[in-house]
Amino acid sequence: MRKKEKGRGGEGEERQGEEEGERRRREREAREKERRETGRKGGGEEEKRKRRQGEREGERRRKGRGRQREGKTGRRRGGEGKGVGRQG
Repeated sequence: MRKKEKGRGGEGEERQGEEEGERRRREREAREKERRETGRKGGGEEEKRKRRQGEREGERRRKGRGRQREGKTGRRRGGEGKGVGRQG
């Protein structure tokens, strides 16, 4: 005689456990998102808003800061080396 295939025992409980894990995972993700938002400093909404604004200002300040000043040599054209006397 062939062995009867056993039904899965305790299926209900197992599914419940999966749901529990899912909920925990979702909560953890929410907390992590919040932490990323606030950074290591923590703090309420107001502080977060201020910090974000500060970051934006920093970006604004940083713009246009590539090769800041070429100086005289940068203004010279080709074949126009450093002359003697009037160096413009």
